[in-house]
Amino acid sequence: MKAILTTMLALVFGVFNARGQICSPPETVTIVNLSPGGVDLVWDAVAGADFYEVEIRTTDATTVWVEEATEGFMSVDGLLPETEYIGLARSFCGPNISVYYEFTFTTPASSCPAPTGAAVLNVTHNSALAVWDATPGAFYYRIEIYRASGEQIGGAETANHSFAITGLTQGREYYFIVRVVCGDGSPSGFAAPVYFTTETLCSTVTGIAITDLGFTTASFAWNPAFPDPVSYQFRWRVQGAANFNFVNTSVPSVTLNGLNPNTKYEFTIRATCSGPFFSELSPLETFQTFALEHVWPGDADNDGDVDLTDFYVVASGYGLTGTPRYDEDQSVLWSAWPARDNWAASVNVRNLTFNRKYSDANGDGAIDLFDLAVAILNRGLTR
Repeated sequence: MKAILTTMLALVFGVFNARGQICSPPETVTIVNLSPGGVDLVWDAVAGADFYEVEIRTTDATTVWVEEATEGFMSVDGLLPETEYIGLARSFCGPNISVYYEFTFTTPASSCPAPTGAAVLNVTHNSALAVWDATPGAFYYRIEIYRASGEQIGGAETANHSFAITGLTQGREYYFIVRVVCGDGSPSGFAAPVYFTTETLCSTVTGIAITDLGFTTASFAWNPAFPDPVSYQFRWRVQGAANFNFVNTSVPSVTLNGLNPNTKYEFTIRATCSGPFFSELSPLETFQTFALEHVWPGDADNDGDVDLTDFYVVASGYGLTGTPRYDEDQSVLWSAWPARDNWAASVNVRNLTFNRKYSDANGDGAIDLFDLAVAILNRGLTR
């Protein structure tokens, strides 16, 4: 019975190898040559195993090292002194994989002290010089560079106690950490992070707001760039299109005309400052124009028919003006004619509010006697 249960469990967890044998993990991993910066691992060979994989993690589950081996030995380096690690080892037997064997170890303290006096000098818009005090007995130093978010962007080993950091982006915060490897191969811990911010020659545009949006128009405003903006380039395109349209402006605002109704656009802005220096493009953003609405000539309250109420609505708006309709011939035939943006004025009829563009029966952009005549002409028509 025990053999049957063992076989069933092995099938469930997929730990049989190609020979039909259980694929066991590399048990009894032995820790040897433990140092502040590394360790050697030894284990007995597993029958049927083609190779092994060992993963080393810190106790916060950050994976710091993964490697494969075909023999029962592995050397791990690049570890930190006085740090507890979790090891996970498993066997690969043909197409099957064993469960993990877990083990732990803690690296000892290092006799090699961490660098002191870490600082940053000569910060420009795209570079900085990292410096620290020379450590007696140092073999080399290891420096790592990060964005303030924690994303590593570079690293190097150097025999000098300084390092030129290049390829940075203006106006961004970074930090570096450094440690020393002494002549006996023992690494120190990292010195405390040193933070710095690159010089801003022309800031990225921020505070972008859509100040007005219509069927065919859109207006935008944003915070002025610094330190001394000269102009801005507003780039926009139909979302997903290959190329951008461009418009230049000397003020932090722009209005786009001639857009397509009910269309999604994307845009970005770049500033130019004295120099000239250019900002990064602002993050890509989107907006969508309103869906086009239609006017039926004479139906001033947009309720689907032309009656006495429409006469009243047209008369009450006499003299108002707004955007003309799309159709150039300003037809008064009883049909749906596409209207442009809403007018500034509206009217309330039977507790419902209607834009005054519906009162412009002939679509010429003004409410006058011609519109009243159209309402009389189309009286009684419905849709």
